[in-house]
Amino acid sequence: MDKQKLNQAEQFYIKNEYDLAADIYTEMLELHPDNPYLMINYANTQVKQKNFGKALAYYNRAKLVIPRNHELNNNIKHTTKTLQNFNSQSIFNFMFFNLGESLILLIILNVLFLIFKNSKIQLIKYSVIALFAISILNTAYVAYNQHLKNYAFVSCTSTSTHAGNNSGYPELFELSDGQIIEIIEQEKDWSKIKYKNQISWLENEKYELVKP
Repeated sequence: MDKQKLNQAEQFYIKNEYDLAADIYTEMLELHPDNPYLMINYANTQVKQKNFGKALAYYNRAKLVIPRNHELNNNIKHTTKTLQNFNSQSIFNFMFFNLGESLILLIILNVLFLIFKNSKIQLIKYSVIALFAISILNTAYVAYNQHLKNYAFVSCTSTSTHAGNNSGYPELFELSDGQIIEIIEQEKDWSKIKYKNQISWLENEKYELVKP
């Protein structure tokens, strides 16, 4: 990682030049797209510029990598409180282990299950069986939410959704900055979305995906 650019971005941030800091973090994320600390730093610049939906998307993107990071989880809570929109919590509040960690834990507990399944000490036997079962459910749940769901955050102050894939269709309901939506189908300029079991269409430029 380019430490000179990182220091430059930090200096811009300290000087309240958040847009310039954001530009550098964006450039660095193109080279290191899986670095959660760059995601957090970029999200911090977005909070300062009051782009709360975009910030929450990047915070949650980082949470997929470092789910137990104290600073990250505090940033999510603080941003949600600032928005006063309690629907804009972390999508992954349930996640204490990410998918990779969950799989490792599942393998370990599977080995313990095989070792202790015939144990004469009932407490150990049933404790291991219970932990193994919980680990299976946790891994399945994490995999489902992390890979089969396509979450996004609304990234504009307010917007109307439509009944079809252009603004000529009737308006359906309003969305505001930081609200969580699920992307069902994505076209060139518009996406079919789901919000609180309601289906509608929204322009792509008005949301930020958690998984790019």
